[in-house]
Amino acid sequence: AMRDIHFSINPNRNAKQQALDVIRQLKQSNNIPIQQAQMRVQLTISGNKKNPFS
Repeated sequence: AMRDIHFSINPNRNAKQQALDVIRQLKQSNNIPIQQAQMRVQLTISGNKKNPFS
């Protein structure tokens, strides 16, 4: 996919910034559909504790 958008890695740049650039370019090229994953949250509340939300 990186070859399709003609992206090459620069060893002098931060890896995180380069990854963000690749993702941005892949989104724009529409070769691979990329979207954010849905976040799931699970809460577990013990019955013998006082409810902090009341």
